[in-house]
Amino acid sequence: MADRDITGSLLRMSKQAARYVRHLWRMAWVRLGLYLPPGNIFLLYLRCIDIREYASSEWARIVPEDDLRARYDLSPSSHVMDLGGFRGDWTALIVERYGCQVDVFEPVPQFARRLQERFAGNGKVKVHPFGIAGSTRVARMTVDDDSSSIVGTGPGPEVSLVQLAEFLQHEGIATVDLMKINIEGAEFEVLDHMIEAGIVTRVRDIQVQFHAVVANAAERMVDIQRRLSATHRRTFQYPWTWENWRLKSAGRANDSRL
Repeated sequence: MADRDITGSLLRMSKQAARYVRHLWRMAWVRLGLYLPPGNIFLLYLRCIDIREYASSEWARIVPEDDLRARYDLSPSSHVMDLGGFRGDWTALIVERYGCQVDVFEPVPQFARRLQERFAGNGKVKVHPFGIAGSTRVARMTVDDDSSSIVGTGPGPEVSLVQLAEFLQHEGIATVDLMKINIEGAEFEVLDHMIEAGIVTRVRDIQVQFHAVVANAAERMVDIQRRLSATHRRTFQYPWTWENWRLKSAGRANDSRL
């Protein structure tokens, strides 16, 4: 009986050790990406293992989402833009924590109405029932809960999109302290537009989730990161999950090299 107990204990310990080693391996690979410059080496890094699965696993495991994604030097006078509002949870957290002004954009009609109901009477939040894009147009939106996207050809309503530069000019917005971008594939055109139009330097922090739902997504992501690195620096990065880019001239707040 004692031998069986010892054997069972050793098996449990070996399994626990194996899980811990796998965890350390995943964590090391995820963290490595933060120190690689955007380019061919980073592209190879993305392809050598399923880094998306690793990053998502590590994010859920060791990063308090309501902490890192809301850890910024903001104040009541700060201006925040939430591209892809959905239920409004992130906007609500930012307003509760910092009391700043938030423009939240949601092109899906039923989601926009839900946001308007949620933030009715809240003078800190302005809900815009359209999406931000690289050009002003009407597009077909495939509605799939938090994966709703203008990328693809599925059935769905026509929605309004407004070019970011046009919106900033119309609203008289000179600078944005924090811009969250979670728009299911449309982030590529928005960031391309920001860089090409020269308005990327007007945004201090860019928090973005890239999605592998467009052709050559990895190459496009790395190219955007490379061009972003001319004006901004990564403060955290979990590939295909969440990453943040901070304007180099703005200092090192929210620098979390996990």
